[in-house]
Amino acid sequence: MPEFPSLNVNQSFPIDIRFAEGRMDWNATSAIRVFYKFHHDYNLATGGSAVSPYQTVNWTNTSTVGFDYTQAIMAHTSRFGYANFNNRLESQELTF
Repeated sequence: MPEFPSLNVNQSFPIDIRFAEGRMDWNATSAIRVFYKFHHDYNLATGGSAVSPYQTVNWTNTSTVGFDYTQAIMAHTSRFGYANFNNRLESQELTF
């Protein structure tokens, strides 16, 4: 008798992916431009095996701010970004 008997299981693995994104631009003057960008990413995936399934849940929020200053003799650009990555793994019990 084998130590680990085989299982004959048909199990689907759901995936859920969602994105949201927005950007706002502002031309304060002919020399000054500013923008703000926001991105939200959410994804859900089930993996592993029928004996040991798990689900990974990720969600990330990213913000970016930019500033451009342009004159005839000089140009200056600044960018700042912040990313908040969240992740968790959950054990899933599948019914046979």
